[in-house]
Amino acid sequence: MADPTLFSKPATRNLNRPRRASADREKNGELEELNQDEDSAGREDRPDVGGRSGIWSSLFNRGAVSGVLNGFNTCRDDIAVALGGDQVYVASKLKPEARCYDAAMAVSTARGEVLAVGRKAAAMRGLEPQNVRAFPVLRHGVPLRPRDFGAYIRELLRQHFEARFLFRPFVLCSGNFGNAVAGRMVRDAFAQAGAREVVLCDAEIAAACGLGLKVFEPELTSVLLLERDWMGFMVISMGSCVAGVRLPFGVLHLVEDLAIQLQEKQGFAPKFDDLLKSFLAEGLPGVRKLSGWEAWGDQIEKGRPKELEIDESFVREAFSPMLLRLKYSLSNALESATREQRWTVERSPIHLAGSGVIVPGIAEMLESLFGRKLVIRQEAEWAACHGLLALLPERQLLKKLELARVRTDVLA
Repeated sequence: MADPTLFSKPATRNLNRPRRASADREKNGELEELNQDEDSAGREDRPDVGGRSGIWSSLFNRGAVSGVLNGFNTCRDDIAVALGGDQVYVASKLKPEARCYDAAMAVSTARGEVLAVGRKAAAMRGLEPQNVRAFPVLRHGVPLRPRDFGAYIRELLRQHFEARFLFRPFVLCSGNFGNAVAGRMVRDAFAQAGAREVVLCDAEIAAACGLGLKVFEPELTSVLLLERDWMGFMVISMGSCVAGVRLPFGVLHLVEDLAIQLQEKQGFAPKFDDLLKSFLAEGLPGVRKLSGWEAWGDQIEKGRPKELEIDESFVREAFSPMLLRLKYSLSNALESATREQRWTVERSPIHLAGSGVIVPGIAEMLESLFGRKLVIRQEAEWAACHGLLALLPERQLLKKLELARVRTDVLA
């Protein structure tokens, strides 16, 4: 006769009630082994027998998780990051005072770990040993390599917030995002840093907000952004671009043209670092004395050390080719606007922003070039970061209306 237990319905366990063991299993000691096997399976849908869910819910309700995160030295703030030429500006809601960092990083060639970022890494360039590599992470306001920039931004944010961990912050970033590839590179970099969401904004619009201009009103506002190795011009109305252009040269290239002009016409090769520091500190006005070597246009070798004095007229002559290129680039950008818009823009002032505005005499030189009034407001160098900080509460509006050519991406 067949065993009736072979055709009986298998017993099912009610997961809403605690588990029960038979008397035979209790005698044989199998209940403990069963509990251990099921605990090791790691089921998330197991019923709570010991009242653990009540404990965790009380911890969440009492805000104990926030205390735990603070105990682990964790940053949980919304962050504003402005990418300049060779500098990165960082601020947040809880730390609104913006700080500037050099866009440079030093890594170990043997292990690949980050040794330094910011000013310390910039000071290593050209002086590092063979087992250390110091290099810039930005070029024309765009990351050179997403992986390196991701490691840089992660270490930079840890130093800025003095936090060991980043608890998936929201990031609002501005820079030279002229195409989708540049924007994707920045998103990937912040994903490595642990960001949960990234919103990208045009640097000119962020700078206009930082200058206190009415960006979201139906008014035509012209902004010229001067950075170390790139420039950006944009006419803004109602939070979007009417006309604009990005140029792959900046203040650094003006100084390079001056060095070339000295070598070609004066037979003099200046010390480039000293020439750049002199230009950033003294600007155009006055007569300055430079130190360097004798040079010949068709030879690489340098001759004896010598000194040379140059005046403002020589500097203007050296700058004229690139400034004319800037002038005609702006004129060509306005061709996309209507005739009425061009008429209004040409009779309104241009607002300057960016790190290049600190050069003495730069505004007067550009005024004579464009034939228009240029306005430099206080803290124009920090305008982009301050504007991003002001736009942090409006990020939902930016995403819904697709204003300011903002590109969003949710990072899983």
